[in-house]
Amino acid sequence: MAKMLKHIKSFGLAAVSVGLALALLLSSAVPAKAAEERAVKIGLHGAFTGPLASSGVFFGEGALDYVRHLNEVQGGIDGVRVEIPWEDTKALVAQSMSAHKRFKEKGVVAELIVETGPCEVLAPIAQRDKTPILYEGGPSEGMLTSPLRWVFGIVFSVDAWGTACAHWIKDKVWAEERPPRIGIVIFDVAAVHSVMEGVKRYADELGYEFIGYETVPLLAPIDTTVEWLRMAAREPDWVIIACYASSLVTVVKDAARLEIAKKGIGLITSPAALDEVMVRIIGNDSEGLYSSQCYPSPTVETELPEMKVLLEAAKKYRGYEPEKMTTWYVVGWTNAMVAVEAIRLAIEKVGIENLSGQSVRDALASIKDFDTGLLPPGSMSDDKPWLSDYFRVYQVKQGKFVSATEWIKTPVLWPWE
Repeated sequence: MAKMLKHIKSFGLAAVSVGLALALLLSSAVPAKAAEERAVKIGLHGAFTGPLASSGVFFGEGALDYVRHLNEVQGGIDGVRVEIPWEDTKALVAQSMSAHKRFKEKGVVAELIVETGPCEVLAPIAQRDKTPILYEGGPSEGMLTSPLRWVFGIVFSVDAWGTACAHWIKDKVWAEERPPRIGIVIFDVAAVHSVMEGVKRYADELGYEFIGYETVPLLAPIDTTVEWLRMAAREPDWVIIACYASSLVTVVKDAARLEIAKKGIGLITSPAALDEVMVRIIGNDSEGLYSSQCYPSPTVETELPEMKVLLEAAKKYRGYEPEKMTTWYVVGWTNAMVAVEAIRLAIEKVGIENLSGQSVRDALASIKDFDTGLLPPGSMSDDKPWLSDYFRVYQVKQGKFVSATEWIKTPVLWPWE
């Protein structure tokens, strides 16, 4: 018995020795492995289902594919892998708030959002939690936080989107001596009311006559005949259509049915409303319609440097041919690219060990002359919390976008000053 106990004790000491040796070996290997697996996280508020899915699916795919391409082709950010956990928030406020909480638990250093409502509600929460938000559109008054901005846009203020259209009408299209008479049809959401207010506010300064607006329901209106007849009775020269998703479909189809354009009334949609997917959904009734955009169309601007990379990635990862692409894929790709640039700048300044939402926010506010290869080079700051000051116009001809302008700098950028 004593001999057995002595044997067990001897074995136990040997096992402990082996265990200590293994522990030392493993501990020496951990730093190298950890260095290889270093990662930063960007949270994506997806709209893969729900009322904005026709656009949101491509936005999400563009963002996810940019990050995948970055990791596979460029090795991440100087060897640091980028991860992009996502939630299907449907672009709804409640779901976005829940997603933000989960993203915070996962340690994301920035979030990407596709719709104004969640951005406005989350702005003070993002400030409290020190997690910056990058919005695909332009910042609205409801997204402002002080003294520092925590929501940044890619393009100029949403309040100036309709004004950009009015500027194009007045300065690039209108040929008569009298000012053009411009009306606007909006759907019933706060940010789009701001689009209308911008058109109204800058009429005298930009030299057109604002004749009023009509409001249609937010989602899936059945018929907009009354609204169009009231607008036509005001005798507009041009009407800006600031409606999105299912509302846009009904509004455009009713305009065609009522032959609004044949009455000599020009029609242009506000930025991001009419993309290639919506043209396919609306069909022939979109013919001749003008579309203002703050991003380039991948079916038209195929020779842009980054567009070539994007189109190759879309075909590789999704099987998308160029003619089947949509501007919303470009939007998602660009948003992820700007977020990555901010993370790169933050790492450069504070190091990967000290990377935080605060350092990424500070980097977003310090981006200078950043060239995405898709948009004109742009800068951001707390005084100017968006990247691009430009828009362009396309027209639908034979079911496809054709370029009607080059980039135009909008005359109104920050309407709250």
